[in-house]
Amino acid sequence: MREVVVNIVSNALDAIGHDGTLTVSTGEERVDGISFVTVRISDTGGGIPQDKLDKIFEPFFTTKVSTRGIGLGLSISKRIMEEHGGFIKVESTVGAGTTFTLYFPKYRSGDPGVTPVGS
Repeated sequence: MREVVVNIVSNALDAIGHDGTLTVSTGEERVDGISFVTVRISDTGGGIPQDKLDKIFEPFFTTKVSTRGIGLGLSISKRIMEEHGGFIKVESTVGAGTTFTLYFPKYRSGDPGVTPVGS
């Protein structure tokens, strides 16, 4: 899970450069009757155009001009989240920034003595 947060924060820092703002907040949200702990990572970078937003989780896709990274961070992050019963949402406005919200299941199915919410 640490790798997921590091990947998203690293991308956000690249997007904002030296003059932007990075905001991280946590919360709890119910989706389809299931409780999730959320980590919301927002930046004030240039945003991601809609035509690229649909591709950002594809392996080897990158919007970075620099030689940093090869476009695997978000696809790996998505897979890690899904393997742990969570998911990622992204919202972006060109010229205003991007917000990634990580949804971590509050309870894992199979935990001793825990009945998942919604069961």
